[in-house]
Parts: sequence; structure tokens; C-alpha cells
Amino acid sequence: MTAAPKIHPEMNTSNLWEDQFLSWASGLGISIVERKNQIGGYPYYQFEANFNADGRRCFTYGRSQNRRLAAVKAVAEFAERKAMLNFFKSQCEVAKNIPAPMRTSNGWAVHQTAELAEKTAVNEALERHLLLLSYFKFGWSGFHLVQKIQTPGMDLYFLTSRFTSKGRIASLVIAKSPRYPGVSFGYCAGQIEDLGRADFWESALFEAADKILTLNGRPVDLSLDPKSWLLSEVKHYLETPFNTEQLKAGNDFSECCPVKPEVLILDLASKWGLDFPLFAAFAFGGGQMPLFHPSNVSKQDLQYIAEALKNNGIDTLPERHPVL
Repeated sequence: MTAAPKIHPEMNTSNLWEDQFLSWASGLGISIVERKNQIGGYPYYQFEANFNADGRRCFTYGRSQNRRLAAVKAVAEFAERKAMLNFFKSQCEVAKNIPAPMRTSNGWAVHQTAELAEKTAVNEALERHLLLLSYFKFGWSGFHLVQKIQTPGMDLYFLTSRFTSKGRIASLVIAKSPRYPGVSFGYCAGQIEDLGRADFWESALFEAADKILTLNGRPVDLSLDPKSWLLSEVKHYLETPFNTEQLKAGNDFSECCPVKPEVLILDLASKWGLDFPLFAAFAFGGGQMPLFHPSNVSKQDLQYIAEALKNNGIDTLPERHPVL
């Protein structure tokens, strides 16, 4: 693994915690790769952590225009996956009640404080919930095209979900490059009034462009994680022709049925014997749509989300969806 980045030497509380967090990761023996990418005139850093877990190759990413923050995000995603895998292996009552095909890292977050972990977990879970509902209900008409931007070597499409929740909206960025016949996706969520802010879209923009820039024309290698339906779907959408003409503007929105997810907080510092604070949060249930692939679930599994589907007027599920 590369050394933990030492970017800003100021010793305020936040930077001290970041140093402790990155130093902890550097001692674990996981591999971390650093890249500097650029979308048009918009440069940013990408860190990729890859590691083996339960016999599978796992990859986590951090992206930001700030190098230190990109590294922290990649390590936080690693810690999140580690916490999530340990949790579902524990077979506690909460874990057992969630069907196996719906046990993903969606709704999980790791942060310095329990409050920040909970806020991030709830936001991510709502993001996927609104995007899934929008596609399940309306197909590609479930997303409204806000803007298309052409950059050298890549077209970017900025879309919002048709479903909203108490002033919050989810968004989808689609990246299209001549290097591939298909597209790559990125996701984010936030307040509707913030849609005009560049930082609202930043994480989704980096995520969408990242796959294309990193692969640079190479095919997606499924042998890296043959059991992952998410990786398989990334490959499908990137390497299968995609018709961008189906992306349309619109101004009709639907308020989704109220959701009230439960939130489980884990003190990872205590569990893992760390000398700095670290918390994981898992937001689940409460009428919220979990992330899953429709072809991988049984009728019995669907009972877990039957009420959410019914309440939002969704009768049938598509064969696949772009929420990955």
C-alpha cells in the first residue's frame, strides 16, 4: 500500500483524525492506487483501495478535488465494506430479516462521529430509494434531463429523479464516451433548492466519469469479482449500446410515500480496538427500497418490499435497472 497521504500539515481536530484514520489504513496491508483524472478543465484525485474479503476481490473509491479528502473517502468506503461484511456474517436478528440478495453496502456509511455517519447513511439510502422508485415506476421517463455538457472525449447528462421526498431529490449523471458503446453512471442526492450548485453534482460527476477514464477503453473484467451482480451490470451498461435520445426534460414530480428508516449505529473503534473515533451507520427498512437486482430475487424475497412497491404504485419490476 502507498503511504497515507500527508497533504495539509495544519493540526486542527479534523486533520488530526484524518491522519490517524489514514495511518491506520496504511498498516493494514491493503493496496491503494492514486490517480489524477480530468473532465474537461476540471481536475480531481481518485484513490482506489482493493482488498480480499471472504474470497472476493473488493474495490472502494474516493474522489475529490482535494487529495486528502479523496484518500479519506476511499479508506472510509473500505471501512464501511469491512463493517458491512462483518455485520451480515454475524447473523444478528436485523441481518437475518433482510433477504440475502438485498444485503449490499447501500445505506451504510462510516464517519468520525455517530451523527455524521447516520446523516450520510440516511442520505445514501434515500438517494437509491428515489432513483429505484423512479425507474421502477416510469422507466427512463423516471428521470428528467436538466442539462447536457460536452467535454473533450465525453458527453455528460445531468438528470433528476421524478420521485422526491420532503424537499429532497436524487440525481443521476450519465457519462458517454466514444471509447465505449454504452454509458457509465454516477449518483447523488440533496435538497431540491441546491440543484443549481456545482457541488451538488460533484460526487456523481466524478463517479460517472471515473469508470471510463480509469478503464480507458479496456473491457470490464468480470474475473475480478465473478459473484458481483453490480460489476456485471456496470459491464452491461458500459459495453452495450445506449440510446441517449430517450433522456428527456420534464417538470412533473411525484412525492414518494413517507419513509422512516431504522438506523443501526456501530462503534467501530470499540469493536476494532482503535485509538481514534470511528462509527458505522446502517439505514434500512421503514418503507425504503433496498438496492437489489430484480433477476436475483425470489417471490419470497419480494415480500420484504411488497408494501413499498404497493404504496408507490409499482406493479411490476423491470429485468434490470441503472441504479448500481
